[in-house]
Amino acid sequence: MNSQSSGGNRKRYISWNPHITNTFIVGSSDIRLYELRQKQTGSGGNALSKSNLPLSFDIDYPPDDWIPQDKKSIDLISVNTDVQYLKCMAWSPDPSDPNLLACGLVTGKTLLTSFSSVNRKLKEFVPKHTRPCNSIAWNPINRTHIAVGLDKIRGDASTLVWDINYLNRSNTHTASGSIVVDAPHELAQVSENSFNTQPSEPTEAIYQPISEFTISEATFSLAWIPNNPFCLIIGTGSKWLRIYDTRDSNISQSVTAHQKSVNGISVDPFDNNRLATMSEDSVVKIWDMRKFDEAIISINTNYKAVQQIEWCPTRSGILATSGREKSTVKLYDIKAPIEQTKSPRPDRKSTTSSSSSEQTIHYNSKPTKTHHSSDIVSSFSWHPRNECRMLTVSYQGVVDVVSLNENIPITWSPHGDLCFSFGMHLIEGPSKNTTIEPNLSNEKYSHLRNDGRYNRDISLLMKERAIAGYSALVDDNVNISNKFNDRDINSLWLWAQKIPQLLQTIQKKSHIIKPPAGVTTTDQSEPPKENEYIGIFNILHDQKYFVAPSIEAVQNGFIIFKSSQRNLERLGEFERAAALAVFHLEIKRAMQILNNGCSALAIQGTPVAKEREIALRLFTVALAGFGDGTNSNAIWKDACKYTAKSFSNPYLKLCLDFLSVSESRELVPILEESVVPLPSKIAFACRYLDPQDLLLFTERCTQQMVEQGNLQGIVLTGLTVKGVDLLQHYIDRTSDIQTACLAASLVVPKYFRDKRVAKWVSIYSELLDNWECWHERAMLDIQRISWSEQPATQIYAKCGYCQQSFSFESVSSGSMAGRNPKVNARAKVPCCPHCKQALPRCSLCMLPLSCMVPGIDFKKPTNREFWTAGAESFDDWFTWCQSCRHGGHAQHISDWFKDHNECPVTDCNCTCSTL
Repeated sequence: MNSQSSGGNRKRYISWNPHITNTFIVGSSDIRLYELRQKQTGSGGNALSKSNLPLSFDIDYPPDDWIPQDKKSIDLISVNTDVQYLKCMAWSPDPSDPNLLACGLVTGKTLLTSFSSVNRKLKEFVPKHTRPCNSIAWNPINRTHIAVGLDKIRGDASTLVWDINYLNRSNTHTASGSIVVDAPHELAQVSENSFNTQPSEPTEAIYQPISEFTISEATFSLAWIPNNPFCLIIGTGSKWLRIYDTRDSNISQSVTAHQKSVNGISVDPFDNNRLATMSEDSVVKIWDMRKFDEAIISINTNYKAVQQIEWCPTRSGILATSGREKSTVKLYDIKAPIEQTKSPRPDRKSTTSSSSSEQTIHYNSKPTKTHHSSDIVSSFSWHPRNECRMLTVSYQGVVDVVSLNENIPITWSPHGDLCFSFGMHLIEGPSKNTTIEPNLSNEKYSHLRNDGRYNRDISLLMKERAIAGYSALVDDNVNISNKFNDRDINSLWLWAQKIPQLLQTIQKKSHIIKPPAGVTTTDQSEPPKENEYIGIFNILHDQKYFVAPSIEAVQNGFIIFKSSQRNLERLGEFERAAALAVFHLEIKRAMQILNNGCSALAIQGTPVAKEREIALRLFTVALAGFGDGTNSNAIWKDACKYTAKSFSNPYLKLCLDFLSVSESRELVPILEESVVPLPSKIAFACRYLDPQDLLLFTERCTQQMVEQGNLQGIVLTGLTVKGVDLLQHYIDRTSDIQTACLAASLVVPKYFRDKRVAKWVSIYSELLDNWECWHERAMLDIQRISWSEQPATQIYAKCGYCQQSFSFESVSSGSMAGRNPKVNARAKVPCCPHCKQALPRCSLCMLPLSCMVPGIDFKKPTNREFWTAGAESFDDWFTWCQSCRHGGHAQHISDWFKDHNECPVTDCNCTCSTL
């Protein structure tokens, strides 16, 4: 601990006791021992104990006038007035006497004192010349060694290492439990009525140090390496930072650390290779002793001059700094992400190539934490065990108990468990079987509206769906979405399920979709691969499709069957069934449905059913005025238009609005304001809007659905690039990357590629791995591979005469097996299909190497049958040596080289088997 003065006030030093963690000392003109007490007026016990930590996650924040129940008090235990002119002090690392400390004085003496001894001056270590003692440090391993740093004296060393021989003293205590501060001691009796109050033993003085360093150079700071009892780091007044081996004073490492004297050194307790230094400026440097020629980090504290630096003993990478004549203590986390800039590149002429390759990182970020004291800070001290506690003392003697509480880190486990830390405590949240439901009925949360943010966590829902079989199989996903009662997801998979059925209908009725005039079709044997999931928007806006005017019902997909109407009536959806009839101008059928609905609702007798019955009867009266749907009474239409506003059901409202308009263009704003489901809107628009209005309406709806991330909009966008945009907005809104990934996998990369989909698949696969859903992850990979396009053949055999490859496309079935091939015959290549030259012969059997072509069979199996049956027999394959080019049937060559090493061809000495 260094000694400096400020503003004429006497500097005060403060330090926690490393052995008794609720006591500390303050040193100035004397040394005082204090005890910090925690008075708890609430429920007793340790407030930081793990059993008393709250596990409630419904946090009530205290009011502004809240007063903490736990109060602190500091009691003075002992005063040591024998130590005067204090310049620095340090606690002994030996736990046998927890109150032993060494003090450096202005005279250069080092005084060994203890609050547990009658004689407060146990030993004195006296240098040759009188000069101030600037720094003092105990050896953490050889606890009897203490190093002191002195001012400069010409021809004399300024760094001395003393051996206190503390363990050889007769009054040494061996058990820490027997050490009592200011315990009663029996005084020596001089005569019958006289007692000596002076110590019975004089203070022992030692004049000979065991080691000396830094001749004719001032030592302003020093520190021992915690894991090396012989390694001493010294900061000198001539800008040098030196590392000495105390066994040999001639061996040292040196580096110019600062522009001025090195006033402070602190070794990181978590990384003994890392240390921090300070000087008389605002810069603090971090060094790595394994690369000691240059600092690794330079921190600009923005102080006029740094006064003290100290690593946190309980948290790795936290460095505390204080400035001269400043009332703040700044904390820097060197492990946190920082804004960093590199120092200018040094001159190659003045530095070596090795030093120029490693450049110092200048730390320009703000401190992670700043404590503002009420007065100028003289010194501070970290608590040895409590990571949130620090003491500061001002020049006027005011002690601040500082609580440096950091932001509480919170994390979710892949299984949905919550975990956060508080200091050294790690608190786990609810168990896997516990679900915390938000109580929105509470008055505190009455203003909140559940728009989906207070539902179950999406990660838990995705995991449940994955375990239930939610995958890329469309039929299974329809059932699973019904099980989880998600209408939007169910509409997505229902649409995907109907696409193959619609394609079959279109293929049967080939006159529905025809190519435009002047466009030639491709060969039907090789149909082009087009995206099947293109959506209504692309169908309406693509000019290559032509729709025959005689099949409007097929165009809009809004075909009304009596069976579907009966199903709606059976499900109790009388309003929707009547609306479908009205949209097809079947007014009588609609009135019949309404009457049936009124009768069914009257039987139920519930208040809700009664309200619906009244609405249906009122709608029946309004509908009767239209007759066959051609009523031109303007008064009646206006009355129905105003009556429509009173209906809460969107289908009834849309019916009256539809019957009240006379032009197609008037339907566009009605459809845009209606809240009926999107498929019903699109079907209605396709039937009654003009082509231009239909295109404009679908374009607006598509843009709106994409921006909202509404899965119902897939009917419009399809699984195209625009559909991927919709899925991206859906992920941004719900975080349901599972549904977006599985839906997009139907078309990517089968029809097109998109980097976003690849990213979704990667994230979802990683989620399955984190959930340990190995089977589900494997099924996902298998399904995606089965949809992907099979890679083209990349390796072919070629003819040795014409150098043409034996590609399967160039081999005709007629040239394979003669005029009358057998049904189950394998296709073989007897000769080159280009030059008709015979294939080479086997070097052993001398028969032609007829090439097996597994892709061409006269009875071609399906892919599944082909892979189930296995590939072609390896015995019939042909192979050859890469050196001599001789070869033959694979089985023959394999049998030959079991007993031979050389090539089977005569006069060929090639050792083919060794290649």
